[in-house]
Amino acid sequence: MCGLLSRNTIIGFALFLSVPLFGFGCGNFDQGLGGGGADKSGSLFNVEYIDPTYFEDSTRQVDVFLNPNCSNDPDEPDPEPYSDHFADVTFTNRPLNNSLETPPTIYLYEYFVWYTPLTQGSPPLDSFTVMGVGDQGGIEGCDPGSQCAGETLSQIQFVPVREKEVLAGYILSTGIFQLEYNIHYRFFGRNVFGYEVSAEAITNFYASNYDNCGG
Repeated sequence: MCGLLSRNTIIGFALFLSVPLFGFGCGNFDQGLGGGGADKSGSLFNVEYIDPTYFEDSTRQVDVFLNPNCSNDPDEPDPEPYSDHFADVTFTNRPLNNSLETPPTIYLYEYFVWYTPLTQGSPPLDSFTVMGVGDQGGIEGCDPGSQCAGETLSQIQFVPVREKEVLAGYILSTGIFQLEYNIHYRFFGRNVFGYEVSAEAITNFYASNYDNCGG
């Protein structure tokens, strides 16, 4: 259930996108984080789903060009909506296999983002760390044997404007109309007892000049 293609349309081209494959990150407790492993944290911490969003639309088409006027009236310019591209990320905090105890709540405190190009010759994008993960009350543990729908956090950085500018400059200089990248996440948190946990995930996006003028 990806629900990928947004209402965005690409300017000047008929665009057909295939449904992308998601790489979901499993909890990782042994990367020198001081957590001592899942047996001590009491949790299986995972990223279940990444849903890129742009002005309330679900889309992985990242608009890297700002249209200064959506209106046909030059005397009353109506700029295209333009900002950082964010994502909604769903996490689960599951009990250990065969455990009868609900795992303790996990509180995220930072995440690391990096990119790998899928279009040959695409420019490198800077990696970055985001300190603090918005207004979140923690990822509560799922009861043993439950469906464990998980909890979704919004406003996770996906492609900031500063990286959009790099992509736009490359597109203008080469004439390539669309680029594709993988985006990688590593989320860090700790539970109420102070044990460190982390989880990784990967998905993709497309970058071009998309029309967000709203018709």
